[in-house]
This record gives sequence, structure tokens and C-alpha cells, in this order.
Amino acid sequence: MNFLAVKYKNQLVLKGGMLLRLLDSPRITRDLDYSWIRTKKRNLFASELKEALKSLEGLQVVDVKTNSRGVFLEVVEEGSNLRAKVEVNVVNSFHRPPKPMSTSSLSQPYDLKPQVLASMDLAEMFSHKIAAALERDLLRDLYDIMILARLTSFDEETLRERLSKLEIRRGRPRSVTPSEAAKLLQRKIDALTPEAIATELLPVLEGQPLQGLETILKAAVTQIIAQIETLG
Repeated sequence: MNFLAVKYKNQLVLKGGMLLRLLDSPRITRDLDYSWIRTKKRNLFASELKEALKSLEGLQVVDVKTNSRGVFLEVVEEGSNLRAKVEVNVVNSFHRPPKPMSTSSLSQPYDLKPQVLASMDLAEMFSHKIAAALERDLLRDLYDIMILARLTSFDEETLRERLSKLEIRRGRPRSVTPSEAAKLLQRKIDALTPEAIATELLPVLEGQPLQGLETILKAAVTQIIAQIETLG
């Protein structure tokens, strides 16, 4: 993350779980998610990014893919065999200007010099996270919604745009009204169980108690559902 912050400065805009980690979210992630306003062909950028990551000592790039959504790479750390993904989604523009963010909270424990990177505006990211929670069945999305709800409100313009072309379970894009989105989100909350939380979240919440998390998650997401319902 520090390396890419220096090499690409404001070209890559950080979002997702790693941005939340910089904001002290306890959910562990090794993956890096970025947005990128395309300045060159995706395959050319993928090759450039691959060569850049290969220059890092002890890191191997084991997979590179491009499609209409963006550029996707998988890297492996030699020795530990730990894997991480770097996902760069292509966007036409941002609804809100990206914000500067320091990597100090994650850099300092490893005696690395902190860097300043561009990060997605939290309200815009919140809207994308709500849409992602509707498109896939991952409890970490609901957990991130809970964290984001403590930090910001969602951006209505971004959310409406995402709902206009929602890809539920990788299906064909279709338009969903805010009322329909609220009902879909409610179903996910209704299906939430302690067993599901333990299975998916326990491995990424090391040292964090799970007791009461179901209640807190449901309360936080229920408030967001109520706010989405007001959009009509």
C-alpha cells in the first residue's frame, strides 16, 4: 500500500476494507481495493502494475486479469505463502473529491515510513458498500456497513446510481428502487445467525468478542434500511 501510494500518488484511490483498517476497523484484510479513472488501456495498466509489484522484494505476482470492471492481481509473499489481491476498478468519475489519508496506523508497527494516499470519500464509499451488500452474500459487507454508519452517512446520488445497475450475484445489471433495496437488505438481516457470524467473521476479527455482535449489526443496518426507505 505504501509502495503504490508513492508510485501512483493520486492516480489510485483507496477504498474498501483496507481504508477502514486505516480508520481503526478491527476487521482484518490483506486485500487492496482501489478506484481508478482510466488514463490508458486496462491491459497496459495491468502489465505496468504487475511489473511494479514484481519489483518488491519477496513478492510474486501469480495472477493478472482484466475485464470491463478493471484490473485484478493476486500476489504471494515468498516464505510465508500469504496471498493478497489488488483490485483496481475503473470509474468514469467520483461523486465527491477523494480525501488524503495517512497510512501511519498500519505502517508504524512495521517501522515503515507512513505515506499519504488518496482515499475515497467515506459517504461515497458507504453507498458502494450498501450496493455491494445487496449484490453478494458476505457478512463482512454488513459488518463494514456497521462501521461506516458510525463515521458518516451515505451519499444519495452515488447510491441511486449504483441501484440503477445492480448486479445481484453477478447477474445481469438491473434497476432496483430504494424501497426494493431496503427490502433486500432486510432479508439479509433477518437471515443473520450467530453461527453465520462465527463462521465468517471470527477469522477476521481476531481478539474481538462476538457476543452481542448480532444485535449490534442488526440495529446498525436496520437504521440504514430506514434511511434508504425514505428515498422512495
